[in-house]
Amino acid sequence: MTQVTDEMIQLGLDELGVSDLGAVGAVGGQKAVRKVSDGTRDLVMKVIALTPSAPDALRRAEREVDLLAKLTSPHVVRVESTLRELGEPAGGCPEFRGTSVAVR
Repeated sequence: MTQVTDEMIQLGLDELGVSDLGAVGAVGGQKAVRKVSDGTRDLVMKVIALTPSAPDALRRAEREVDLLAKLTSPHVVRVESTLRELGEPAGGCPEFRGTSVAVR
């Protein structure tokens, strides 16, 4: 299984123009959720590691972003940007940015 690397996280931070404030939830695995800041707001960035053996991962991420973008609820992080592929070939993608969520 491909894991999200520090390099993938840095690519996402650079692509979105945000600074890293630390991990949200468990660290490691095929996705990374980070608390980030654009200088005025705290946001959430999700990076997913893509593998050639799991081609549906990108389509699932696209559907998730599309669905979340349509929702308006205080219990759902609002989508602030489109899904973006990182690297050549694409190895990960920041999935969404949204208003701050409580870190438990």
